[in-house]
Amino acid sequence: MSTLSIPSGSYRSSSSNTSRAAQVWLRRMVRKVGQIADDALTVLLAEPKRYEPRNAEELLAWADAYQSTQPSYADELRAIVQYHQSVQEAASARV
Repeated sequence: MSTLSIPSGSYRSSSSNTSRAAQVWLRRMVRKVGQIADDALTVLLAEPKRYEPRNAEELLAWADAYQSTQPSYADELRAIVQYHQSVQEAASARV
């Protein structure tokens, strides 16, 4: 049996109340850990959002990102941007 002093007097708890409180706390913690694990799995297993560049600047940013791991692919992306810009310039020159 434990004794807790509080301003209005003392409170005595039996070991059964203490173990009951510990069981309740433990159940809550197990539930909370289960929810966290479930949320983490949902995020990990979710389909990644697909992103495609929408303009030349974004495509050049992709090329910069790939430069260290796939330099030839980065060069191809830059070539696509240059081609697209040259086509746009030619089209605007005709107008």
